[in-house]
Amino acid sequence: MTVIKHMQSLVNYRFSVIPPDVVDLMQRCAAINAAEKATHLVKVFEAYCQVTGTVITYLSLSSPSFLNVMKGFLGSLADQSLLVLNGTSRQRYARGFVMLLDEMRKEIPLLPSLSRMEVYPRYNQHVWEQEKQHLDAKSVRYWNGWPVQGRKEAISFIPINLIWNSHGEEFAEEIYKNYRQNAQKHLAPAHSDFNLFLLFLSQNAERWPSTSFQHPMQIKNLFIDYLLFNFKQALEVGTDIANRTRSYAKFIHTIDEAFIQSGIWTRPFAGELPRPTSASTPGSHTNLRTTADGTIVKDKLITSVPLQLTDSEAIEIIFKRILEDNQIVVKWAEKRLFSIRKKQINRDQLSLTGTPITKISRRLASINEVGENNLCATFKKFGLAYLREHANKILWQTTKDDAAKLFALPKPSDFFALQLLLTYHHPCLTESFFDNLELYDKRGNLSGFLKTDSGYQLIGYKDRKGGKLSEQKIDLTPRQAVWVRRVISLTEPLREELRNADDNAWRYLFIHCQRAICYPKKPKIFKIKPCMIDRHQQIIDEFSTISGRDENTIREFISRVSVTSLRASSGVEVYLKTNSVETMAKAIGHTGYNSSLLSSYLPEPILAFFQTRWIRIFQRGIICEAMKDSPRLLEVARFQNMEELHEFLKHHALREIPDHIRNPEHMKMADSKQRDIQHIDQADRVLISIDSGVLTALLSLKEAVCSASTPSKLCSKAIYWSNFTDLVVREIEDGYNSDLQDHLHIARKHVSASHMEHLIYASTP
Repeated sequence: MTVIKHMQSLVNYRFSVIPPDVVDLMQRCAAINAAEKATHLVKVFEAYCQVTGTVITYLSLSSPSFLNVMKGFLGSLADQSLLVLNGTSRQRYARGFVMLLDEMRKEIPLLPSLSRMEVYPRYNQHVWEQEKQHLDAKSVRYWNGWPVQGRKEAISFIPINLIWNSHGEEFAEEIYKNYRQNAQKHLAPAHSDFNLFLLFLSQNAERWPSTSFQHPMQIKNLFIDYLLFNFKQALEVGTDIANRTRSYAKFIHTIDEAFIQSGIWTRPFAGELPRPTSASTPGSHTNLRTTADGTIVKDKLITSVPLQLTDSEAIEIIFKRILEDNQIVVKWAEKRLFSIRKKQINRDQLSLTGTPITKISRRLASINEVGENNLCATFKKFGLAYLREHANKILWQTTKDDAAKLFALPKPSDFFALQLLLTYHHPCLTESFFDNLELYDKRGNLSGFLKTDSGYQLIGYKDRKGGKLSEQKIDLTPRQAVWVRRVISLTEPLREELRNADDNAWRYLFIHCQRAICYPKKPKIFKIKPCMIDRHQQIIDEFSTISGRDENTIREFISRVSVTSLRASSGVEVYLKTNSVETMAKAIGHTGYNSSLLSSYLPEPILAFFQTRWIRIFQRGIICEAMKDSPRLLEVARFQNMEELHEFLKHHALREIPDHIRNPEHMKMADSKQRDIQHIDQADRVLISIDSGVLTALLSLKEAVCSASTPSKLCSKAIYWSNFTDLVVREIEDGYNSDLQDHLHIARKHVSASHMEHLIYASTP
């Protein structure tokens, strides 16, 4: 028997046995010493009082009878019958409770005192053993917690205890049973809206008793009432209403599926429960953030993009910063995987010259006395569990962190590096794919990383797709397969320990030791939160070395780095290379193209730049009106910098976009059918003024960019005009205008990359 089976469930419980004045006193006193989480410690004591039927008042704390209560609670921590925690954790609770009592005694001098031996749980275990014979069965069930689990096996805890207290045990158990069974059918169900619904019911028990769910009119009115409550709460906390509308629709679907269709609750006369109409949020209104200086930025990508941009700033961000930021992340991830691989090779080489430590008669003084090679040999032969068991002697003066580094035990940040690399090359991957990524199935067969006729596949699931569509098979290149194999090799010692312990966590690809060499487990998704950035100094230093940026810039940069943001940035990079939103949608794993897709990633100024200066120019036919000027333009002009060349090309190569193309709706306002026909004809044309001199400049610039010695330092405008040249040349070559082709032929004879070499690189700030 264990009363509190899940410590995570305690957050849902409220104090009902211990009176408020005593709760306030105990929490204040517990917080002073910070020996254990104050709220958790006092809630555990609340559970003890409820299951034993102990009545506590402020006055009873001064009574001699309270001594037996203190001893009984300490005795309950001697084994796992009250708490599911291991011995070390229960000891922490015991010490915290003793320190809590000492602090309370300063305010209540008559609080009974414990003897030197009575502070130990084992000394008081006999008191608890007597109390266990008369525990209240309903209270024990009440404190067991209310776990629910989806098919991905992630456990959540719902506050059924709220309606247990307000609507009764039977009603609460019925709701829990049906909700839990429904959750088991879904991959990763969300529970926040249902939890809020339980809170609403518990606060309105008199207005909406359990009988309300059996009457068609009452159940409809109940959910109208809750609808108003839910959206008022959303307004109060600043939740986006469109997002709340969509989540509420999912909640109503869950309620219908779990309770209405099964006949547990009656169906309203209208046939379905009331819900608001769900509408998608325009992409331009999503992923916005206001910086400290008041600038509004689009924050979907790793690169933050201000909403207000000039054309030149748009070019800089599109062709330089987004690609550069992506490459910084990729270089860091590759370097991190290479670094942990070097440590693993070093560990294996040391183990070849070492002798496993079997006889431990005394404490070994330091890692030098033990010998790194002997430690590595011991790790290889006996595993981490053996070293953990004998750590007090073998690792007496060796920090466990140093031992973890020597043994090349992987960290979540190492897994993060692999996830970033795979996401960059396969932007269809999401965080949910990596969370709970199984390497082996429940039968022990390799299932997540399989060899095929063409190479290797990584197989996982994307929750949001649901059903059969959720399975994702990612074809890996040989290099990407090597990255995955390295992680498998790194985690194999930990996997073996879990397998021997019959711990299901051995099946997952990602396994780590949360603290140095502690018992291994499956990690949570790694995130670098801005509020906890100081904990990641090593990553800050690594990014600073790779990028050459100052520490403050890197701190702000890496706080935006995640699987989600890199996925978006990689998707935009695909778009920049292909100029196709459809290709981008396919790359990031969307089953179809959504017109608002790109606007959720990039702000309007950049989209406008593409739509008026790029996409609409080259997705329509181009008429190049050649002017017979000298092809020796470069020799005469002698542009001093890229800005001069950019301004020249901008004014001489591109004409202003006509109104009927800037605003297609303009055509609908035509006064006559003939005017409509003329505009339709014009809609397929954009005039670009190209002469031999401009063509020579463009071709020379293109040649200089292609032969650049350091491509990473290219100026964004040079990249832009180089891409522009590709499209112009393609239009001329694919066309039938012999004059244009002659001008192109002449321009090619006068190409001079040397005239452009000093222009194409970004200036050093």
